[in-house]
Amino acid sequence: MDSQQPIKGYKWSESRKRFYPCGSLHHRWLGQKATYSAQHYWISRVKGKPKNCESCGATSGVKFEWANISGKYLRNVKDYRRLCIFCHRKFDSKGKCKRGHLFTEINTRITKRGSRSCRKCATLLMRIHRANLKAKQNL
Repeated sequence: MDSQQPIKGYKWSESRKRFYPCGSLHHRWLGQKATYSAQHYWISRVKGKPKNCESCGATSGVKFEWANISGKYLRNVKDYRRLCIFCHRKFDSKGKCKRGHLFTEINTRITKRGSRSCRKCATLLMRIHRANLKAKQNL
């Protein structure tokens, strides 16, 4: 898509291509500096909408997304794979919570809803909550 190619479904004349350059010839081309959403829009245009999960093999009942493999968001078609939402979240977390603590057997707590949570983060949040309560009582 870097070269002078029209958008899918449109047949542009040579004179129109000259006035409306595409890809790397466009004056607002960012290349590797493109935003997260621009990269995902690009991969959807190039490879189409994913219809199955490469990890678990699901084909229906869930939404599918393009997942970046390297984490560097390169403009490379081979750097993306089709995953369902569940596998995509699991792939991105790599066994860690939002704050980066590992989900080990000791550090993991299963909630009533069946999701896992980090005990270290829960302890930290409880300390902050208690400190805020004490501060309010002292006022």
